[in-house]
Amino acid sequence: MEKIGRNDPCPCGSGKKYKSCCWKKEQSEKVTKSMQSRSIKALQGGIANMISDLGTMNKRIKELKPKEEDSADLPEKVEPPESSESLEP
Repeated sequence: MEKIGRNDPCPCGSGKKYKSCCWKKEQSEKVTKSMQSRSIKALQGGIANMISDLGTMNKRIKELKPKEEDSADLPEKVEPPESSESLEP
């Protein structure tokens, strides 16, 4: 296939030069596709980072969470003192 020069007649048959007719449309489509591709790659990278961060946070939460044998020593409910006399000076 022969390359169309910008100053050649447009292959669509409009009688205009290629640069004043279909070239702009084709360039716009190329730019749009390129931008879409970059956006998709950026989103994929962002999602991958978020998944990694979630994994790190989940691991940290598990480290901070008391183990079952440790939590067995803790009372389920803390009762308030029966009288407030011991709180006064």
